[in-house]
Amino acid sequence: MSLDVGPAIRTAILAESTITASLSTYQGAASVHTRIPLPDGVTMPYVVISPDVSVIDYDGLTSDRPLVIRDVFVYGEAGNVRQDDYRTVETLGYAIRDLFHRDKTVLTVTDYDVVSVDARGPVSAPSADDEVVGRVVTLTIRLRSQL
Repeated sequence: MSLDVGPAIRTAILAESTITASLSTYQGAASVHTRIPLPDGVTMPYVVISPDVSVIDYDGLTSDRPLVIRDVFVYGEAGNVRQDDYRTVETLGYAIRDLFHRDKTVLTVTDYDVVSVDARGPVSAPSADDEVVGRVVTLTIRLRSQL
């Protein structure tokens, strides 16, 4: 069984037009990525889904019950190039939180039932550049194996 929830998170974000309408595009799709470092040619604003922050096992007698924690980052330009990106990043952070928080139906994970999804944030995301603004939403996803 594959426990990679990154594609499921990406699919849920891409299905939400209020989020994708505010993102740049990459290779013809909204700029939502599941790998770090980002591919060459990515422009802001964009979303990047981290690898697992943590995976904890709360197994039952007859099923795997992992708890997966992932960060979802939103980045945009904070400088004079796109003054509106600061507010866009803030708005996107809240939209991502609202999309996932307490809605287990938004995710489909192969071989698992989604028991719950909790979202924390958005809070400031790290940036090595004063011209870049970021927000991060942390997702805590409880799963139960279907097998």
